[in-house]
Amino acid sequence: MGDAYYGLIYLSYDKAGKFSKGNEVEIWIDGAIMESYPSQAKARKISHKEGEIK
Repeated sequence: MGDAYYGLIYLSYDKAGKFSKGNEVEIWIDGAIMESYPSQAKARKISHKEGEIK
């Protein structure tokens, strides 16, 4: 990752159980990101190396 900083965000997602700590994922956010710490949002879609989960 180098010197890049990636802040924390709490995501709610109906199929979160299909992911494990350490998975590399792409996330599409549904709506606004709440300005709290950590930030909070609802994920519309998450995909990772093994295929897309809708």
